[in-house]
Amino acid sequence: MRMNTGLVFWGVTLITAGVVALAVQAGAIDQESAQQAWRFWPIIIIVIGLAVIAARTQFALIATIVAGLVVGGMAGTLVAGLPGGFSFGCVDNADQTVSEDGSFGSDAAVDLNLNCGELNVTTAAGSDWSVDARYSGDAPEIESAAASLRVDSGGNSSLFGAGDADQIWDVLLPTETTIELSVEVNASSSHLALDDSTLSRLSVGAEA
Repeated sequence: MRMNTGLVFWGVTLITAGVVALAVQAGAIDQESAQQAWRFWPIIIIVIGLAVIAARTQFALIATIVAGLVVGGMAGTLVAGLPGGFSFGCVDNADQTVSEDGSFGSDAAVDLNLNCGELNVTTAAGSDWSVDARYSGDAPEIESAAASLRVDSGGNSSLFGAGDADQIWDVLLPTETTIELSVEVNASSSHLALDDSTLSRLSVGAEA
């Protein structure tokens, strides 16, 4: 008798998704851990690929069941995590700090490039700026001059939203300087409160 592995896959997937979602809602699986599970979403592609390779071998059924369990488990955390959002990005372990400050003249270019973390930009009267950054792994790179500021994640990286470290930046910009501001964030959250600021240009790019 030939078994329809497609039906087996969807049956296992749906059952597993339901069981995992119920377990999360019942507290048997920690909700934060369930949300963090999506950092490892590429596993889905791997197990489906293995199931396709094994489709015409004696291991077809086993590979199909394993793929269904993995996909169903991830889908269950997806359904259970919808109310609280997900963590696709970075491990929350920013326990080191670096700070730098300075002053601008009448005009300045500010470039902020963050992978894996949280960016908070605020303003204050005057011409002074500051960067307070918490991080794990490699420290962010902070480069400044009389008319420029560049902050970069450095060695901190994220592949499709999955990273192994994070950074939290608090950036203060002056309101008495005309600023050309560029922000690029990947697998990060950002909050830009630019009250009373004067911007000659604002560019924001966000991924994941």
